[in-house]
Amino acid sequence: THAAGSNVYFFDDDWKDLGASDTTSKRIMTTWEDKTLIANGRYVATIDSSGTLDADALVLPTGYAVVDFGFLPTGSSSKILVCANKDENGSIFVWDGTDTKYMTQINLENISRAEGYYIATELGVYTCNGATVDLFWRAPDSDTSIIGRRFLVYDIREKGEYVMLAGGWAASIRGMSGVWIISKNNGDSYFLASGGLGKYHPLIYSIF
Repeated sequence: THAAGSNVYFFDDDWKDLGASDTTSKRIMTTWEDKTLIANGRYVATIDSSGTLDADALVLPTGYAVVDFGFLPTGSSSKILVCANKDENGSIFVWDGTDTKYMTQINLENISRAEGYYIATELGVYTCNGATVDLFWRAPDSDTSIIGRRFLVYDIREKGEYVMLAGGWAASIRGMSGVWIISKNNGDSYFLASGGLGKYHPLIYSIF
């Protein structure tokens, strides 16, 4: 659908068939080397440079749904960190991008966002080396939050010695939503800006 009065210059409603009956899962898309990666429920679909679609290039265990992709540099190539959730749990599936089987599964909490090797979950932000994860940052007071897991990150950007987060609400007195800046050197965090309607309203979703 499109807004009344707008012009549609090109539309192909059957360009590619992902072959999935699931119409509610996120369809995150990103590029990796010469392929486009597409979240397709519990599958990862790929489109190569020739336009060939593989709707189930990687198959995850039943019940999982892909929510984002991270990347782990390893020499001349990289590994894909396929982030998926199942009920109250999340997992990172380390994949080489070509094999039909993932290499490693790393279990976590629900995952909200990935950028490079930074993985944001409902309890904090981790770094992943392909075998394990290390806690990078947790919102102030979130360890003692009485209402449980409420940490949410919409976007992550790394710039020099700092990592910037959009989101971060942890339902506690200092768990404010907006833009956070975290030092990679000492882990100190700074709340930079809110979304305009107060510190607890998640209205900032991306960082450019």
